[in-house]
Amino acid sequence: MLLDTDGTGRHGNFLASEDGFQFVKDLQTRDRVVPIVGDLSGAAALANVGKAMAARGDRLATFYVSNVEFYLSREGTLNKFIANLRAIPRQDDAVLIRALFGRFEAVPSRPGDVSVSRTESIASYLAR
Repeated sequence: MLLDTDGTGRHGNFLASEDGFQFVKDLQTRDRVVPIVGDLSGAAALANVGKAMAARGDRLATFYVSNVEFYLSREGTLNKFIANLRAIPRQDDAVLIRALFGRFEAVPSRPGDVSVSRTESIASYLAR
């Protein structure tokens, strides 16, 4: 993934340039990138991040969920994740970054690609 390029041939990962690296490093230093380790459909992981954000007055702008929906759907807990996501304080234009796999979903991609990342507004995701 580090060597892959977008449709224009540009490396898109944050390690591809010093500016990109410094931008992400600054976000992490200021607790603006928060890794969540745990069950996103459970009672603690996502819920506690939401509570901490609310207490600090923070609002979610971007949430990278990878392909977690596939696993939550398979386990029958996707609706619990959606309920947890609804409770997170967020900006009106907040987005999810989702990984979609052609094996499971029809996704347009370049020849040879197995997955593609897509953004979707959280508002439209929750409305579905």
